[in-house]
Amino acid sequence: MSHIITKSIPAPGFTPGNTPSHGNVLVWDSTAQDYVWQSLNNVTIEGSAVINETPSGTLDGVNNTFTLANDPVDGSLMLFYNGVLQKPGAGNDYTISGNTITFTDPPPGGCATDTLSAWYLREGISRGIFTPLIKTEYYAANTWDEIYCDTTAIGPFTIDSPDNPVLGDTFRIVNMVDSFEDNNLTIGRNGERIMGLEEDLVVDINRSFDLKYSDSNNGWVIY
Repeated sequence: MSHIITKSIPAPGFTPGNTPSHGNVLVWDSTAQDYVWQSLNNVTIEGSAVINETPSGTLDGVNNTFTLANDPVDGSLMLFYNGVLQKPGAGNDYTISGNTITFTDPPPGGCATDTLSAWYLREGISRGIFTPLIKTEYYAANTWDEIYCDTTAIGPFTIDSPDNPVLGDTFRIVNMVDSFEDNNLTIGRNGERIMGLEEDLVVDINRSFDLKYSDSNNGWVIY
């Protein structure tokens, strides 16, 4: 079927506000009302990724309201009409409230090849970027710590798990010098269970691992 467009397509308005450097990611700057390139070290990521979702709603040139399956994390939605990135915000291509997308002008439609796709982070599970640090003695861990442990410098010691964990919280233990077998590391449960047990975890094998928080019944689980 041929596709005759009888109205103009809203301009995407997509011009990143700066030049990318190696390792940068594209994020929405709500103050500048534009996409900008930013170092991954400066980006806090929350939620789990939803890739190439087709929002519900009819692409018929009349309808201007579409619905996502989830509420996206603020500023994370990248919405594409026929492969063209749309610009969010009042007076731009569309606005979003909760999981409802409202276009300023209905996108043209009526052709089988027309597409609307959404990429975003879903509200829910918290995720972050690990912060590396070296420890040779007792330490109270924070969520998203990546702790390089050396139990030979002073001797065996304890890392307490983070306070007030929620689903998805994670911290990482790195066996820095293969010393856990001879000089054990202890993970203090800090009031939570570890692998479902109400006891501290004694690490007596030479391995590195993540601990992820699940719920009050299972607590921190080894990943």
